[in-house]
Amino acid sequence: MIIDRKKVSIISTDKNIVDVAKRNKIALPAPCYLSNRVNGCCKVCIVVIN
Repeated sequence: MIIDRKKVSIISTDKNIVDVAKRNKIALPAPCYLSNRVNGCCKVCIVVIN
């Protein structure tokens, strides 16, 4: 997987793209995830998958 031109791997403990980015020290805006909201309704962290 590539995030911001950086090759990263997914491990079994990653629950979503925010976990992968955080573990690889990549800033990914995700205010509803970081504030512990369950529904993720802000949609700031939407990603494009090629």
